[in-house]
Amino acid sequence: MRTKMTMQQQRAGALMALVVLVCAGLSGCGGESYARRIDDIAAHTSRVIITERSLRSSIAAAVTNMERAENGTMTGTVDLRNDAGQPLKIEYQVRFRDRAEECVEEGDWTILALAPQGIQTVAVASQKTNVQDFIVMLRMPD
Repeated sequence: MRTKMTMQQQRAGALMALVVLVCAGLSGCGGESYARRIDDIAAHTSRVIITERSLRSSIAAAVTNMERAENGTMTGTVDLRNDAGQPLKIEYQVRFRDRAEECVEEGDWTILALAPQGIQTVAVASQKTNVQDFIVMLRMPD
């Protein structure tokens, strides 16, 4: 027996489909993905973004320190762990954002070698005084 869906049920179904699509995009079906956290690999950190699918299962990250100076600059450290069984060479770039989440400062891409199961600490420091937050972008070298 076939029943007719109400308008409210149709909207709820459409909303659920939209939620599933958004979650699929954040979990790796799209281009960029948040890195897994070092302390809980089932969770993700919003401050480290992996731009390449091949790195997603190999890298875990943790923001281990973040401080804001009185003049508005920001410093911090981010630990990156190589969960692969082989050495990895990656590139990282630090981007600082203001209150509107606009990029106000962007560092150069820097190569970093990670030993198997090793952790490397990346130091971040802004020069601008209107910084609110930062993200670290990760990719494979060209």
